[in-house]
Amino acid sequence: MTIREALEDARTIAATSRDDLTAALTRCATDAVANYGGDEDKGRDRTIAKICDSLYAKYGGLTVMEVEYVMDEGTKGAYGDNFSITVKNVLKWLQIYLLSDERAAEKRKWDREHRNMRVDFDGTIARKNEESVWILLSRYYGQVNGGGHCEGIPCNLARVYDFLRDRGLRLADTKPEERNIMLDALDDARKPAKPDMWNGWAAFDETTRAKALCLDMLIRRNLQAVYDIIMHR
Repeated sequence: MTIREALEDARTIAATSRDDLTAALTRCATDAVANYGGDEDKGRDRTIAKICDSLYAKYGGLTVMEVEYVMDEGTKGAYGDNFSITVKNVLKWLQIYLLSDERAAEKRKWDREHRNMRVDFDGTIARKNEESVWILLSRYYGQVNGGGHCEGIPCNLARVYDFLRDRGLRLADTKPEERNIMLDALDDARKPAKPDMWNGWAAFDETTRAKALCLDMLIRRNLQAVYDIIMHR
């Protein structure tokens, strides 16, 4: 299964019955033992039930196949050395998946294609969206280069973060280091809004907030590269 195939699934977690979701997760756990070894977990039913609770509470917008994809990748060791199916591991795998460049790129393609199926006029919408990214990038670069911090609403900060990541900019030298930075950002994103943070903090999902928090670091670490991107547009 690919990320794209998982995104195409019409079944979101929120719209899937408890029985169907339990059956899908149980099948993943059984396949993991058959394909990659390990022992049957005597407490599996309880583990699956708790995972279902967390999915309904936090990840209702994901598709069922996305969760299946993450569980399969996680048990193969794609998200670290802890590859047994536990509540803690599955939730961590989902966080890593949602923050991955691969998922972000595929989701943007999917959104763009499905948006174009609904509204396609003459490309005006796409051009306006692209233009706004450049305007935002220039603004945030100027804020950081001037010794300040990126100031804006989380969705715009996250858009520019994804835009720069697509162009090869990195938060750290290695993927494990980047993963740890993003997991720390996720922890910060779950905390209540601080007085000096932007208005409407709670209106955005954790992934958007984590990316927004990391934009400062991404621009600061790659200041010359960001300048070059702007100048050689």
